[in-house]
Amino acid sequence: MRRAHLASFYFSLIILFAFYGLVYATVEGTQRAFVSDFAPKELRGMALGTFHTIIGLATMPSGVIAGALWRYVNPTATFLYSSVLGLLAAALLVLKKER
Repeated sequence: MRRAHLASFYFSLIILFAFYGLVYATVEGTQRAFVSDFAPKELRGMALGTFHTIIGLATMPSGVIAGALWRYVNPTATFLYSSVLGLLAAALLVLKKER
């Protein structure tokens, strides 16, 4: 019985990582395309560099913030926080695109 559980776990892990890779590959290209579309042609390289710098700097504290919310508030707060930030980013994107 224990081996069947372990095999099921590994199969689920492989499926989840494959799905994660698919999503990451889709999102990464789209993000770069958005940044390139918004930047003037002569500043595209600088815009992409700035974008990736901001992503890197934002990624550093994100795990700490999510962990603190999960541990000291509750798990729902972590997902609520992520949802609010996602909606804020979408709103900023829509506002920028309208200009």
